[in-house]
Amino acid sequence: MEGIKTNRSILRGLSVIEALAAVRGGLTLTGIAERTDLDKGTVTRLLLTLIEAGYVRRETNGRQYFLTTRILQIAGSAGVGMDVRSAAHPHLRSLRDEINEIVHLGIVENDRVVYIDKLEPHKQALQIITGVGQSMSVHSTALGKCILAHMARPEAEAIIARLDLTPVTAKTITDRDKLLAELDRIHSQGYAIDDEENMDAISCVAAPVFDNSGQIVASISSSLPTFRIQDGMETLASLIRSTASDISSDLGYRPDS
Repeated sequence: MEGIKTNRSILRGLSVIEALAAVRGGLTLTGIAERTDLDKGTVTRLLLTLIEAGYVRRETNGRQYFLTTRILQIAGSAGVGMDVRSAAHPHLRSLRDEINEIVHLGIVENDRVVYIDKLEPHKQALQIITGVGQSMSVHSTALGKCILAHMARPEAEAIIARLDLTPVTAKTITDRDKLLAELDRIHSQGYAIDDEENMDAISCVAAPVFDNSGQIVASISSSLPTFRIQDGMETLASLIRSTASDISSDLGYRPDS
């Protein structure tokens, strides 16, 4: 539109978001300044605004800055790129249709599991109060334990060291050594189980999703009453693992032969 000036602060803020989106491991203030060709003072002001708005977080006791899942509300709606949510959704829909149970897609952020997608069964027989953007304890959920189990062990141990391992139910694992042993078992078998650890009478099965670099980026799960899962655990786990594998393949993951 001729005669109307653009807002340079917004353009600069978007350049910071784009710089952070271009890397997996976060950026320092210097790194952002170099990538955006902005001075550090300007970048600092922009970061403070983006942090206050909830789009950027700073690593606890660190120097790195990261995008938060809030950006997914925009990216997911626009359907831009091949992010994990857009790649996973059709597969989650097929899984939901096959098992007629609640399915979730989650990531770990700030030592919590954040739901970035959820599909309800067609015939609602179970009420679980979860929603996109909601977070849960990482140590009590199948989603969280699955992601921890497939992280680099030092990263998982660092997260566990920061947790207070508060019990959510009587069955929540609250001992660090037992949790680490559980992660080893999950990694070996390829899926995680939440055996009424996050909600009484509800169990959950989760499997990992990997990106084209082989890094764990998310996990998918199904939640259902424990009495319905007991006899069909292996079948359900196999379906969830297969779905997670298909999502990983769409993200470019190619397991070593």
